[in-house]
Amino acid sequence: MRYFFLLLLIFITSCTPQTSPSDLDEAPELLHLYSTSTTSSWEPQIYNCAERTQLGLVARTSNMDTADISLRIGTVENGYKIGEIKLVVIGNSENTITTLNHKEVDDIFMGKISNWSEVGGEDAPINLWLYDKENDLQRAFNNTMLEPSPTSTMAHQAQNTEEMRREIAQDTYAIGVSTQAEISTNLHVLYSVGKIPVLAVAKDEPQGIAFTIINCLQED
Repeated sequence: MRYFFLLLLIFITSCTPQTSPSDLDEAPELLHLYSTSTTSSWEPQIYNCAERTQLGLVARTSNMDTADISLRIGTVENGYKIGEIKLVVIGNSENTITTLNHKEVDDIFMGKISNWSEVGGEDAPINLWLYDKENDLQRAFNNTMLEPSPTSTMAHQAQNTEEMRREIAQDTYAIGVSTQAEISTNLHVLYSVGKIPVLAVAKDEPQGIAFTIINCLQED
């Protein structure tokens, strides 16, 4: 009986595929990617670079702290420029005010001006929309326009650019911040803040697939 079981064990072992060290070395590397609502349009370039280099796979994560590469805008430590966006102040297309100057924008966002009549418009309250202070777009806007002055405490808060655009598009007297590329129906540009860099931010010193993809993005 023992002889029978010994033969059976040898047979099973011989039929089981063996994993060699070389097989383990060829296992694809996994890159965790984080992007904001503003930088998500750069995701296809990441996937394209991973496919072209064939060095690994990309998995999107909602946790920036666990990401190997985060797509951000503005000035961020360990960031590598891969593009840029045009930051603008937007309003509703039905508003009689079609342009604002730098000082008017500053005063509105700092709460010094709260009625459209103060900038030559209708006698109506200005419905200001901001993002959370940690939002990349808000930080870039504050650093470019308002630093070190605080923003208005009376503003509404949008969770993302989609909500910002939606709220302003349905409110004649609303104003907020977006990107030029995201301007849609019922919106128009009141003031152009300028071009802001889009960055691939590495969690650690880029190596392996992270290094290769960042290099690929900068070459495109």
